[in-house]
Amino acid sequence: MKNTYVLLLIILSLISCSKNDYLNKDNQCKVIGTNGDYKTEYNTVTETIDTIGDIIYPVQYVYNSKNLLITRIRYDNVYSISDFHRDIDNINYDSNNRINEISTYNRVKDYTAVKTYEYNGSSTLPTKITRHKLENNGSKQLTYTESLTHNHAKQLSRVLKTPKDMEYSFETVYSYNEDGNLIELKVEEIDIDNNIIWRSIETYGNYDNQRNPFNGLPFSDLRGISESNNNYFKYSKTAGYTETYLNSGPTPSESSGYTYTPTDLNYLKRSKYQCDE
Repeated sequence: MKNTYVLLLIILSLISCSKNDYLNKDNQCKVIGTNGDYKTEYNTVTETIDTIGDIIYPVQYVYNSKNLLITRIRYDNVYSISDFHRDIDNINYDSNNRINEISTYNRVKDYTAVKTYEYNGSSTLPTKITRHKLENNGSKQLTYTESLTHNHAKQLSRVLKTPKDMEYSFETVYSYNEDGNLIELKVEEIDIDNNIIWRSIETYGNYDNQRNPFNGLPFSDLRGISESNNNYFKYSKTAGYTETYLNSGPTPSESSGYTYTPTDLNYLKRSKYQCDE
């Protein structure tokens, strides 16, 4: 437990501001802790823990001396900060301070996944991500590749995800409003014959004018949140198989959808920043 307290003290004392286009775009403040990193419709982490005279958060972010984010720690128990983490994400950079690799250790499943990033020339925005699972014998097993496209405002606009079996792919298209906030996230599953067999559409709205603590963070599980400058207070989703799939013979699966309107976003109240003076 002593080592844990030392770690937490180091995290809370770090001062940083990233210069990477893919991280903390305003170059003024960095988030060092939140009470969760889930979309609001799944956000059940609403408690904080008081210890060593400060607030400790279930998700914490660590920066190096170059002001670059190097570690994200996600605790699996909101009521007990200990050495038993759920996931630890470690980020490595190239000589130009661009993300080169993100490795994630999953404690529950006891394996490490590694994502490698590729860029065009001197661009600071990635164009391709390749994910491998590390086996116990040290070998790599390909999981999927992602091709990324960004718009003129350096926002993620399209992701084409191709699993290792190549039998289908997922295309995600991002649409934004004039304030730079995400308003629609459309995902389509495409088979090997280029037929769209499944589609989901998520819509976001009623944005506030407060800083989004996840803006610019590079983790794929935050997509739908990290692209926006501000915080949404209205969310809806519809998903289901397309007519192309239903007419091909399989037993149809009914479309599903729901609307979620959060009255409060707890992570806004329980996010901690360190800012340049």
